[in-house]
Amino acid sequence: MNSVAKGAIFGAALLIGAASALYLSNKPWVDSHLYTSNLQVQDWALWFFGIWLVAYCLFRVVRRRGVFDWRWPIWLILGSTMIYAEWFNVVPLKEITCQMLRGAHHRIGSGQCYKTDRL
Repeated sequence: MNSVAKGAIFGAALLIGAASALYLSNKPWVDSHLYTSNLQVQDWALWFFGIWLVAYCLFRVVRRRGVFDWRWPIWLILGSTMIYAEWFNVVPLKEITCQMLRGAHHRIGSGQCYKTDRL
């Protein structure tokens, strides 16, 4: 691994560690203002993967400039859909993106992937 990649990984780990420490030290304030404790695990996963997919696609487009890969628009659309579904709380879109993440978009069964009930 080259030094730029090592620096990027170290910077990302440092930012995640600082954000975690800030969250844990101010948990009551953060929960009262941002309502993070109201999200279930599937919502957190959709936020995480949506932001990650959009950031990764944009990074690859900027980094490779003229080289085009047909998969990037698909992942960019999927990530944007996840963020839109979470931001505006659109349950049918959450179900579709949940099934796409599980790889079950051609599933025959009638079971739901996204659980709307709170555990």
